[in-house]
Amino acid sequence: AFLGVFCKPIIVTLPLTLMVIEIFLLEEKDLKTLKGWIRLLPYIGVAAIVPVLLSLWYLDSAKLSDVSQMTRLTESISRTEYLFTQFNVLMNYLKLFVLPLNQNLDYDFPLAQTLMEWPTFFSFLILLGLLFLAGALFKRNRLLSFCIVFFFGTLSLESSIFPLPDVIFEHRLYLPIIALCLLFSYGLDVSFSCPRVRNIITVLLILFFSVMSLQRNIIWSNKYTLLGDVLSKSPNKARVHNSLGLAYAQDELYEEAVAAFTQAGFLAPAYLKAYNNRANVYRLMGQYEQALEDYEKVLSLDPDFSMGYFFRSKTNDAMGHCHEAVQDALKARKLGFPVDQ
Repeated sequence: AFLGVFCKPIIVTLPLTLMVIEIFLLEEKDLKTLKGWIRLLPYIGVAAIVPVLLSLWYLDSAKLSDVSQMTRLTESISRTEYLFTQFNVLMNYLKLFVLPLNQNLDYDFPLAQTLMEWPTFFSFLILLGLLFLAGALFKRNRLLSFCIVFFFGTLSLESSIFPLPDVIFEHRLYLPIIALCLLFSYGLDVSFSCPRVRNIITVLLILFFSVMSLQRNIIWSNKYTLLGDVLSKSPNKARVHNSLGLAYAQDELYEEAVAAFTQAGFLAPAYLKAYNNRANVYRLMGQYEQALEDYEKVLSLDPDFSMGYFFRSKTNDAMGHCHEAVQDALKARKLGFPVDQ
């Protein structure tokens, strides 16, 4: 637990998970006794370290006064938009568990503006129904109730009111999927009393999901097949085109890289990385005038972008503009870029 606080903020859900285990599965050692709470106190204390570390990492300060800033990693999504969107995201996670089709490394997931829009309200009702089901099953079937609560609990940090730049990532399902697997296995066991039928169904499921895994492995076999798959599913997302441009640039396919970065800038006119990457490619191609234009665009978007000054310095140096090169290098150093290298 202590080591976990230096890895992922999701560790704050550990005390909650332990409490759920105590309440749902360990009746003889539940939290009705003081001893149960005392046993959990070290984990709760460790989880309390997380806000301090977030404050140090993101605010460069040990002050915890600005809680609002510390609990959001993006300003472009409001808390309500993020919460409403998460209702649809959670439904997508459940759908992927049952039938993993249309998996995507980089989703272009639509934001939900209000609760009453379709399908947000429908997703909300389904999820609310699952929570009520967990309560109803608490006395009759503790294991099923635990699985539902565990699923929601382990997603409580990333799928709640704390906005993250990416509203959905499939890897966020890795921990909650434990509960879904347990739930599904239990359901399979109680639904079919005949062992032979259970074994046949299990083998068929293993074969089906093995084929699905092999298909995904083929897509992940190289960066172009992977990015091509993402592009087919998120054609209007600037970051996807930027990633494709980086792949082309790495293989010195500069014309293709420029085209990809240009498309990224077209889709997101304020996307600084696309202009900076295109400028770097222009510089490598010896097209210094075009590179300078892009560096100007980059620095107009972010006047404190040290890397922009550094590479504009190198471009000016290559063009023989010594004074401008020195000024940009000094500016980059002042902003913290390691110019000496």
